[in-house]
Amino acid sequence: MKNSKLKVDAYKMGYYQDNLCTNCHQNKIEDLLHYFFQCPKYNIQRNSLLQKIKSLAKLKNMSYKSILQIVICNNADNIIQKNEFIYLLKSIKKYTTQTQRFE
Repeated sequence: MKNSKLKVDAYKMGYYQDNLCTNCHQNKIEDLLHYFFQCPKYNIQRNSLLQKIKSLAKLKNMSYKSILQIVICNNADNIIQKNEFIYLLKSIKKYTTQTQRFE
């Protein structure tokens, strides 16, 4: 993923004066890790996503950063089965829809 609508990328393209998350007041850079796993605004939606991630046994003990790398780089081979990868992608899509961050 080269560019996203997250502030970390929009800032690099000159759309914002800073790259800090405007959805929380923690002075954190709004990047993928923050959006998916740290921003308190999305705690309710995140709990649902995390339950789904934890249901996939091989991901249960992986770091959030590693899970994001699997999804973004599409390198699920030898880690999870194809049907589990599709389940993970659908769960992430549901999360992004529920947060309404990109509408």
